[in-house]
Amino acid sequence: GSGVLSWQTVSVPDAPAILQVLQDVKTNIFSTSNNITNAVEITGLSQAVTMSASTNKVLVMAQIFVSGDSNSEVGLSLYRGSTQIYLGDTGSAVECSVPAGMLWSSGSWQGNSACITFLDTPGTGTHTYTVRIGGNGSSTIYVNRTGRNGTSDPLGASSITLMEVAAS
Repeated sequence: GSGVLSWQTVSVPDAPAILQVLQDVKTNIFSTSNNITNAVEITGLSQAVTMSASTNKVLVMAQIFVSGDSNSEVGLSLYRGSTQIYLGDTGSAVECSVPAGMLWSSGSWQGNSACITFLDTPGTGTHTYTVRIGGNGSSTIYVNRTGRNGTSDPLGASSITLMEVAAS
């Protein structure tokens, strides 16, 4: 070889621009005994975004630390305002965004980190995103602590993050 390097110009399409990043973090404890069919909003965990353009999208990322005090099936649902978004098909079970699974088994208290990621196109205006939670109705569901809440059990934090992404 001659040892001569040649360069070729490659055209790369513009990557979508992230216009704003907003986050709310919840560090205190929340609990409910509500059934999944009557899921309640996790208080102190919501984030609003004012859209720059109606065609832009919002990347919603929520991470919730959940547990229960007995055999607990948990469902988490993502809401934009009063509208449930990102949910499973209709059927005989309850529609939710993310099932967090069984949180207690044979005296072993477990804490799960449930994550929701969804790309939404909410349109113009200001939109507030929240997460609702419910269990099987016969146990207490906790956010940010384990069901046992012992001295060696972890305490956690939960967050919801929004990124407005420019339409390409």
